[in-house]
Amino acid sequence: MLGRYDEAMRRLSGSEAADRHGLAPWLERLVATAGIPRLSALGLNTDSWAEVVAAAQGASSMRANPIVLTGEELRAVLQHEAEG
Repeated sequence: MLGRYDEAMRRLSGSEAADRHGLAPWLERLVATAGIPRLSALGLNTDSWAEVVAAAQGASSMRANPIVLTGEELRAVLQHEAEG
């Protein structure tokens, strides 16, 4: 299943040597370059995390993820985003 991330990075980068390990940094650069605001800039704070995690776990888009994320992992994503 992780091969899907390898394929995504190869397609995004145009390099056949690229793999999933470069995907997150590539996406972070894209977000910064495009000027996409962080969730905290849009008003998301720690008080909202439980609601956001519950909504994410119930979202139909989560079914397409190659890896099922636990509530703890989703909170870790929010924590990473909050730390910038």
